[in-house]
Amino acid sequence: MKKYLLVLMTLVFIVAFSTAATAVDKVKLIPAETALLIVDVVNDVLHKDGVISRMGIWKYAEKHNTVVNIAKVIESCQKNIPIIRIFVENRAGEMDYPQRGAWRMYREMLGSWMVENTWGAKVAKG
Repeated sequence: MKKYLLVLMTLVFIVAFSTAATAVDKVKLIPAETALLIVDVVNDVLHKDGVISRMGIWKYAEKHNTVVNIAKVIESCQKNIPIIRIFVENRAGEMDYPQRGAWRMYREMLGSWMVENTWGAKVAKG
């Protein structure tokens, strides 16, 4: 079984990659043991008009050219490294998250996000 180094781009890890993407050529990766995993690079998360914009993530993304830098990482990886893109979409009126703790608080504060077939669930443009 091969081991894969998963480069995670989620709300938690996006900070590291938005500033480090320009240095991607300096990173030594073993293509046979590496994959790029891209998660939640959608309008509701990264655009100023997205549902989650009230959390301010879009400000950081805009200031640090996050979407453009993610595109650079994808371009650098696409010839030699498998790219796995994960797009989460929720059904209208339903959230596929636990209805307790922080998720409940976010739902009450923000409403539904990344709803299927909406602009918010589409890939963010940079």
